[in-house]
Amino acid sequence: MTYPMLPNGQMVTLRNRFITGHDEYGNDKYGYTESVVGPCAVQQTTSRETITATDQVSTGMIVFMPFGTEVSYLDSVILDGQEYEVTGTPDTWTSPFSGHTAPIRVHCTLVKGASV
Repeated sequence: MTYPMLPNGQMVTLRNRFITGHDEYGNDKYGYTESVVGPCAVQQTTSRETITATDQVSTGMIVFMPFGTEVSYLDSVILDGQEYEVTGTPDTWTSPFSGHTAPIRVHCTLVKGASV
């Protein structure tokens, strides 16, 4: 699907997670489906390093996906070979005046490193 609002955007892989059952302790077990979504606008937001009792870097991204994309807080986005977890509920917006829609704003986080 081509979304004219972002003609020079980037294609990303959306990994939708869903519950497939439960383990012997009652914990959810998950399965995944993947789809290519776009074009999307991708914007790095933050990068922080934690060095107290650990050596860890977390990087935030905002991905603007085409309106109507099915994405939730359970999902992840693969950008340039790195898997970013969706953080919070994606934002959608429809103009109350014209009915025009905006891309879905998805906040994502990648955490790398060790923890103690």
